Amino acid sequence: MLYDGHTMATPARQDTPRAPFASEPEARTHRAPRVAKPLILSPQQAWEMYDAEARDLLGLSADEFEKLCESGEIGGRIEEPHVLEVWMIRAPKPG
Repeated sequence: MLYDGHTMATPARQDTPRAPFASEPEARTHRAPRVAKPLILSPQQAWEMYDAEARDLLGLSADEFEKLCESGEIGGRIEEPHVLEVWMIRAPKPG
């Protein structure tokens, strides 16, 4: 409290948000976000997806992309968004 000799004043209270407790209605209705089920692919399906993405995003086949990776030409371009996307879904070629 503050006192200036004539009146007493109380500083304004700052309400801070608080976490809901389990007994509060909001907490009971909150649900965890749904997570998509993982897609499980055969080696052939994985290669086909890799090849399709490489062609769509870079205009290269997966074989061409692999050759560039092996020669080290992709290393300097890995920060490029489409190159990185294809790099992340690389799959071994089925035998």
